[in-house]
Amino acid sequence: MVPALAAAVLALGTFAHGGEKVKIALAGDSTVANYKPGDNIAGWGQVIRLFLNDNCEVENLAVGGRSSKTFIEEGRWTKLLAGKPQFVLIQFGHNDSHGKDKPESTAADGNYKDFLRKYADDAKAAAITPVFITPMHRRTFDKSGALTAELKPYADAMKEVAAEKGVFCVDLYESSGNLLNELGEGKSEFLYRPSDRTHFSPEGACKMAGLIAKDLKKPESPVKDYCREVPLPLPLQAKPSAKSESKATSASASVHVFGVNSKVAMSFDSGSDGVSGGPASWMKENSDQRLVVVTQPVTAEWTKCHFTFTPKSSGVVMLILMSSIKGQYICYDDVEIDGAAIENGDFETAGSNGLPSMWQPLGKPVYDVKSGKAHGGNGFVKCSSDDRLNRNLTVEGGKTVTVSFWIKADQANVGMH
Repeated sequence: MVPALAAAVLALGTFAHGGEKVKIALAGDSTVANYKPGDNIAGWGQVIRLFLNDNCEVENLAVGGRSSKTFIEEGRWTKLLAGKPQFVLIQFGHNDSHGKDKPESTAADGNYKDFLRKYADDAKAAAITPVFITPMHRRTFDKSGALTAELKPYADAMKEVAAEKGVFCVDLYESSGNLLNELGEGKSEFLYRPSDRTHFSPEGACKMAGLIAKDLKKPESPVKDYCREVPLPLPLQAKPSAKSESKATSASASVHVFGVNSKVAMSFDSGSDGVSGGPASWMKENSDQRLVVVTQPVTAEWTKCHFTFTPKSSGVVMLILMSSIKGQYICYDDVEIDGAAIENGDFETAGSNGLPSMWQPLGKPVYDVKSGKAHGGNGFVKCSSDDRLNRNLTVEGGKTVTVSFWIKADQANVGMH
């Protein structure tokens, strides 16, 4: 199963698979930060984990609106150092470039360089290996169709400090510029959040992470031993829907395991096929009581996926089937559980409410038993981010649970990216 990374691991900035891990921390702004699933926005820090091997743990401390200056002033850099990661990936520049009257602004050839020197020196003093990542291009073009270059002074300054301090530097400014020039203004729109030329769609975040990972695998990179090859089957241009190119997005299957009601905490385990997962980062407390599992790819053909998790105590958890994008449906069939009991996972038995017996709706999921398009038998369901299907599972503390299921894109979504 080739992993298509669009909409992957939304809401997942930090997770590990157990055991001793190489910790990689991220310092940056909104182009790096984590976002909630379903908002059609993601930072590359949410998905960079997919390009790293299972020996790595990623801690994403990037926050929107921060610059090289304010990230330090607010104590976020001190907090990052205290976490004692082995590596730190550092990207700033977007907010540094704001007007001189803004508290976050810095001068590219002045205090911006001074702050970068501090990042390099502090990290090395703490036995942490720093890696610089230049700011990427904004998707802004002039009247001639050429990319604007307002962030070039900051990219150049970072490369100069990297050479001065002996810090490996990923030139994302150059690689993102090459990509945007190749696509042009119109065809690159799908990489960004609608009506936004700075922040990424899930596809765009994955593409940026892929560009970063390409440099991180270079022989001179200190992180090269922790990278893995991940294909990026993203199109070179968006494939628009018949109605609107600007509204075209891609959905991914999103499965939640919800243990809040019985206070069951869980860990997402290794050995998952075509999925990524971890705790719900948006939960203020007890984030490990809700696991979010995102699967990829979702194509027009039925594809099998599975994931495993381990409850830390016995109790009842809720399995929720949904889509990552509002208004776009994912088809589910033949859900099987190893380590807990499930009935009517093939959706063949209908209940009195017109939906599969033993399953409960959240919203208005679609139950299809007539089209002949099920994976097995006659019945399957279609779920969106609002129209979900769920059921309770009784689990035992310390006993691994494996959930397998078949998914495909609803026909209405096919061809949308």
